[in-house]
Amino acid sequence: MRRVARLIATVAFAAVTLPGLGLTAATAATAPVTAAAPVAHTVAVKAATRATGSQMLRGQQLTAGQSIVSANGSYRFTFRSDGNAVLTGPGSRVLWSTRTANKAGARIVLHGDGNLVVRTAAGKALWTSGTAGKGGVRLTVGNDGNLVLRTAAGKAVWSTKPANPGDTKNCSSFSTRAQAQAWFDRYYPYYGDVARLDSDKDRKACETLP
Repeated sequence: MRRVARLIATVAFAAVTLPGLGLTAATAATAPVTAAAPVAHTVAVKAATRATGSQMLRGQQLTAGQSIVSANGSYRFTFRSDGNAVLTGPGSRVLWSTRTANKAGARIVLHGDGNLVVRTAAGKALWTSGTAGKGGVRLTVGNDGNLVLRTAAGKAVWSTKPANPGDTKNCSSFSTRAQAQAWFDRYYPYYGDVARLDSDKDRKACETLP
């Protein structure tokens, strides 16, 4: 009788269903455990393509030694091997630069948000045009030597060409010849010697200053 009682108790235990699982105790003891399948996380990164011709479009870049050139061939925007992005004119005269030489710059890219950025190989920004969110879609080297970032509608949101200062300075406006020369070099490529700082026409401003 005791053996029969133990047998009945064992069968009853096996028939008990574990709450919430829909498994009997006996099944639960033997059911295999299946690990959850790993979830793949893939981030698609679209590599920037090389800019060519006279324009850099959104998603394009220049790396060491690469350039875009004005349609007339007189002006060139180059990303140099020293990490400086430089706009030059006839005779390789420097008109403008990002001033990022020797700072480990690896490329200059026009991002999808319209910001023009010099970055290191690790992605650190060294210089930006400050035009994120302003709708810039193309950077163009113009036949007048102006490097311009424009919207799809053609509106300029950034450029390297300064406004004409006119005859607003003279040599007494500067403390040193270096200051006068820096001002002269900024405007001369576009407007000539508008303030008449170069009396002997040798492109050296205010030579009498210390």
